[in-house]
Amino acid sequence: MELLEIIELGQIELRGVRAQLEAIREGTAGQSEIATMSRTDAIIAVLRLTGGALTPREIVDTLMASGRDDEYNSVGATLGYLLDRGRVVKRTRGSYEAT
Repeated sequence: MELLEIIELGQIELRGVRAQLEAIREGTAGQSEIATMSRTDAIIAVLRLTGGALTPREIVDTLMASGRDDEYNSVGATLGYLLDRGRVVKRTRGSYEAT
């Protein structure tokens, strides 16, 4: 596979993830459920709903759009906890995906 093909596939995947994030932010993908979950469950739900790797900032933004008020530091600490327990994996530097 050529480099340009890889880049194009990555851009297509990114557009899909952005569309899924927008659906969550608009409340069309489980907003009320995420708002009532524990932080760990809410983070896993966001990662599963998007179907891809997200940065902590993207997770925080999505949680806030879902009616939560989780802070960046709390989400970062929770991601560390989830990583230690094998519930998330690091995909790239600074991005996480649910297992």
